[in-house]
Amino acid sequence: MSNFNLTYGISKRTPASGKVLKEILDVQASVNNACAWTHERLSLVAPRESGRAAITLPFTRFGYASGPMTVHPESLVAGSSGSSENFIQGSTRVRDSVWNAHIVAAFLKHVSRMHPGLLFELRDEGGFVVTGSVWIRGGNVEANREFLNRERARALEVTGDPQAASAYVWAELQGLAGNYFLDTTLSEHGPVPELRDLGARWQELEAMSLSDAASLVVEHATKAATPVMA
Repeated sequence: MSNFNLTYGISKRTPASGKVLKEILDVQASVNNACAWTHERLSLVAPRESGRAAITLPFTRFGYASGPMTVHPESLVAGSSGSSENFIQGSTRVRDSVWNAHIVAAFLKHVSRMHPGLLFELRDEGGFVVTGSVWIRGGNVEANREFLNRERARALEVTGDPQAASAYVWAELQGLAGNYFLDTTLSEHGPVPELRDLGARWQELEAMSLSDAASLVVEHATKAATPVMA
């Protein structure tokens, strides 16, 4: 059974102001309230003046493949240095819920569109993030090649076997093809409670991907929480 543990944050390269952080945390609260969570909710927190608690990823596994691989992804163990790379960070364990994982990704894409100058990172050790780590800026997703190169070099150093790097080569190819997240259609996943609030018929949604449906839910939650100006 999958066990998705999503770790995410704003890069130190693009620190956010207090006003921007409040806007992001307001959106987070709206999404948390609008969605049903299998285990944990979104958990970005404003950094303390004295610093922030470090959150580490003990290992990374590429758990989803669309083609043959010479090395099983779960055989690779990767270290993490992500805890020192983010200005603000959070983590959400969603167990085996691909839907909840997509809500996390949709939230990050949404707030990155709100603040396109910020650089967000999303990592996962359970296979939801196909490339292990991605950058998100202005709503656009791309593979974190720094992460892939670092972990590829580490795998070679630890094992001494060139085949140990094949999973990272495969992951980078997936990123180049635009395959960043484990995804299915709603018809494969089954009805999602949050979609009932959208007022759309199931026939209009069943062919939609989980990624697109999650984006609709996040946008709807944010609009519903935005006060109407007189």
